[in-house]
Amino acid sequence: GALEDGIVLGGGVVWLSCQPELQEKISQSDTDEERVSYQILYRAMEAPLRAMLTNARLDPGAILERIRSAGPGFGYDIVRGEIVSMQEEGVQDVASVQKAALISAVSSAALALTIDVLVHHKE
Repeated sequence: GALEDGIVLGGGVVWLSCQPELQEKISQSDTDEERVSYQILYRAMEAPLRAMLTNARLDPGAILERIRSAGPGFGYDIVRGEIVSMQEEGVQDVASVQKAALISAVSSAALALTIDVLVHHKE
């Protein structure tokens, strides 16, 4: 997949890089529904990284702020406890896998917003 579709920065960093564009869309939104939709998507872009940090028993909020302060392309090395350049560290994901995950998530969210009931089985 990487040879065919390329790679993106891993560790959830690729999704954080989408947030500035979403923030611009939020500020340009004409309707409340559109604004809220972009805000939900903005927050969802943090979810993969938040999940990794939470699973490592770390405070996602504080670390996300440190990553944002470091600039684009930086992420968190959970093992070393440091902010690092994801490219220099070789942390990468296959672009087609990330794209498929995004499409699936957006499709699921759209379905949830358009039906009257949603059943979730807690595992």
